Amino acid sequence: MNFEQLKYIVEASKEGSISRAADNLYVSKSGLSQGITMLESELGVKIFDRTNTGIKLTYAGERVVRQAIQMLEMMNNLNKEVKTLKRKNDVFITISMTPTFSFLIQQIILSLNHFHPHLTFQVIEQHRKTLLKNRQQLADFSFIALTRSESKYFDNQTLTHLGQTRICIAVGKKSPFYHEESVRLADLKKKTVIGYTLTDYEQLPFEPPSNQNAFLTTNLLEFAFDMLSEKDAVLYLHSFTLWNQPIIESGEIRVIPIEDKRIKPVDLWCVHRIEERESEVVRSFFEELTARIRVILKESFDGKKGTH
Repeated sequence: MNFEQLKYIVEASKEGSISRAADNLYVSKSGLSQGITMLESELGVKIFDRTNTGIKLTYAGERVVRQAIQMLEMMNNLNKEVKTLKRKNDVFITISMTPTFSFLIQQIILSLNHFHPHLTFQVIEQHRKTLLKNRQQLADFSFIALTRSESKYFDNQTLTHLGQTRICIAVGKKSPFYHEESVRLADLKKKTVIGYTLTDYEQLPFEPPSNQNAFLTTNLLEFAFDMLSEKDAVLYLHSFTLWNQPIIESGEIRVIPIEDKRIKPVDLWCVHRIEERESEVVRSFFEELTARIRVILKESFDGKKGTH
């Protein structure tokens, strides 16, 4: 998936025509059509129904386009913010993280922004394997799940242990598990799964369920949550992923722990460099950020408010 493909489907949905969308974006009709087809294949859903008179969004396509519009707006806002980074008094911090941290980091940065008005950020989501592969060129702060053996790979960086999380499932109201306080692993093997392609399936003691009984697979987390509301299916995720998010507070989705001795707690870390040149404001921000993360991880692990 790339932003060009997102532009393609948004423009095509506005025009109701591949040809007019291609003209508006100054690309070939075949190139735009191929880009949409590749995106449909990657997401595992049909975005448009093609007819003799044009194209029409499918039910799944409406949700994909809605998320695409939001993502394009976020990128546009990010580009605007990056242009302000040359202001004299600003300190620029880069943060990379696996998608499971996204909601949490966003929530904390917003809450801390008032206390650190001269900090500006670039926040990037990356797959866990990508962070491991590029561990010599990480951001200022990188948030990731690591085993104890994997933590030894980061010899030249400083590692801060944040706490532990556990593998859970998220379900909507149509799931028979919705009112359960916990589920057994044996209960899940034949359940319909929404496969989230960026999750840490390697932490599970069985074959990745995205290839077994998968209703769909996607790398759009919010799209996966929308699907949970419509179908009796499960989504695997970490206990803190949706901490205090509106979709949990409203009861649309519940996060339920998996009780199984084979599933071990997952260690969460921040990889960073503490350098002499770092300002006191950066150090202060890092201490506040990690302190808040530790509290939330502990509460979500213990099943307190915010987990379900």
